[in-house]
Amino acid sequence: MDLTTRLGKLNANKQWWQPGERLLVAVSTGVDSMVLLDLLQRLPDGPKVVVVHVNHQLREQSQEEAEFLTQYCQERQLPLIIATWPIQDHPSTGVEEAARKFRYQFFKEQMRQQKINKVLTAHHQGDQVETILMHLTRGGQLTELTGMAARRSLGTGQLIRPLLDFSKIELKHYALQHDLKWFEDETNQQLEFTRNRYRHKVIPLLQTENLQAAEHIQNYAEQLTDSLAALSFLLHPLLNKAIRVQTDRFVELDLKLLRKTMPPETKIWVAEVLTTLLKLNDVNQNLVNELTVLVESASGKYVQLDLPNDWVAIRNYDRLVFNQKIEINGQENQQTQELVVNLNKWYLGTDHNHYGIFSDSSIVGATKLGTLSLRASDFPLTVRPVQSGDVIAVKGGHQKITRTLINQKVPKPKRQQIQVLVNQQQVILAVIGVQVAYQEHSDGDSYGLFDKKD
Repeated sequence: MDLTTRLGKLNANKQWWQPGERLLVAVSTGVDSMVLLDLLQRLPDGPKVVVVHVNHQLREQSQEEAEFLTQYCQERQLPLIIATWPIQDHPSTGVEEAARKFRYQFFKEQMRQQKINKVLTAHHQGDQVETILMHLTRGGQLTELTGMAARRSLGTGQLIRPLLDFSKIELKHYALQHDLKWFEDETNQQLEFTRNRYRHKVIPLLQTENLQAAEHIQNYAEQLTDSLAALSFLLHPLLNKAIRVQTDRFVELDLKLLRKTMPPETKIWVAEVLTTLLKLNDVNQNLVNELTVLVESASGKYVQLDLPNDWVAIRNYDRLVFNQKIEINGQENQQTQELVVNLNKWYLGTDHNHYGIFSDSSIVGATKLGTLSLRASDFPLTVRPVQSGDVIAVKGGHQKITRTLINQKVPKPKRQQIQVLVNQQQVILAVIGVQVAYQEHSDGDSYGLFDKKD
């Protein structure tokens, strides 16, 4: 079966695009992307192609490639959009990753400007196998061993890789058969790049053991993709039952229910929580192990763990909370905006002082403002500016914060900057740097509210 027919059948099955649909097609002028561009033009009822190209200015022939592609598209009446990566923006290290970021940002911007929601790239079977082997060597989660998805989100649209089932040999044979012109990137031969070492050293060695090694690796990845999808399908309803509260930045789970309904191997559903509920991309096995230890701890006392993307995991008895911290930029925002605070960590307060809630009974160089008795239901804790009508518990009743500040002889200019610590129910637990609320009952775990000067 020729490549054009194969691509047409794949699209009929996968529904990547509809006949006549406008698509962005990323073309580097290498053999892979030139073949993809040619195949799309030969498809019966094919899409309407808009070519996008990035001149990275990393090689002498970059300008020649851009000029060739301009002429190619003019001859075939194909729209072409070229972006040039300024030389002054090239970093001294990490050029590959920086170039990739520029390229994909350009794709997203053109999807928006052209009102097109799909961009196609020419990643093929060889790229897929290299990716899988690199992930296998580096270590991580099983999901990474599925390789690159044929379809994934990109900005407000989708990135589609329709050639993942096509080998490099097939693509090159097609290019020669149809007299296609392409450019070779000499950097693809340089072994200082990790991917090139896998391409030119590791994979050829595997193929001396079995010529179909690449096909078999890809087949295993496809089986793993199907298995993980089935596992997620089975686990997700159980996770949903355990959710007490869920917002964009906050998830609370019933640990007792999870232990009853989930598989006894905690790591399985812990990984599902991180990837499905929190939608974290950079999940490794060390992180899964750390969260598993936190979840399985025999002690029910408050424990927390920092996660990627500013998420924090909080375990308190049978309550498992995930909270995403509000991004704070600079001292002014920390003093005027609402901020979720975590235990055993210092935060910038007013008048160049720092405050923190610590499990230790004393902190060297800091003043203990008072003791807080905290239960699971109090978390997460938040610091915010004083609001009109705020009151704090005192022995025998409640007192307006304004009166508290007067009694504590807080100067008038500083009263506008005062912050209060509140629990999840918005009950004021302390006036930061001034006073801790009176707590008649102390049936929670004890923590100290500390203050220190710079």
